[in-house]
Amino acid sequence: MREIQADGPASQIEKRRGQHPSNDDHAPRKSSRRHVAIDEGEERSNNYQGNREVCNSEDAYEGCVPLCQPGPNAGEVRFMVNDADALYGFHRANGVEVVEEIADREYGIRDYAVMDLYGYRLVFGHHIYTVGPKIKIERVPVPVRLEKRLAGLLQDLAAHKRMTVGSCLEEILLHTNDGVGPHTGSQLKYIAELKKKHGIDYDSHGSYRFVEE
Repeated sequence: MREIQADGPASQIEKRRGQHPSNDDHAPRKSSRRHVAIDEGEERSNNYQGNREVCNSEDAYEGCVPLCQPGPNAGEVRFMVNDADALYGFHRANGVEVVEEIADREYGIRDYAVMDLYGYRLVFGHHIYTVGPKIKIERVPVPVRLEKRLAGLLQDLAAHKRMTVGSCLEEILLHTNDGVGPHTGSQLKYIAELKKKHGIDYDSHGSYRFVEE
């Protein structure tokens, strides 16, 4: 398979393999540039149904790409992203066909699947670190008093991450104690929005100057 760039109406692109356009085909014309894939040799992929052909009319061109349809065993392509929920919302908002809703999977990934324009299945997900032996623990009550605006942010952040406030605090403590940031880039952007929502106008060193009224 090789890919060529073609100028001019698709009707003037020769369909036979190895045949070059005539000199008349190079005459100036109003056209758009497109990529056309043509077959070389007799081999066919098991993932394709039928031969891949170049469309022979402008009217047919918009529908010519799906002539190469995925076979029943075409499989899927998986992408690991920082925040699958954010990307899921973006795809939903822009009319992408979701064929499997987002959810936490038993293999330790939160993911969802879409169908692309060619009929292929694409999966997007991020790790949720739930795979592995369970760790038995005992939780104890801890008297904690937080600055009111910061407490509101924490509650919203925990809800955003589908966690309890206590689990969210545990996550933050475990990450920071290991010198690892607990939040992804998209989560930090959301936290910035929460700071505006709750009117938090102090930085990470502000707690040293807190004075209760």
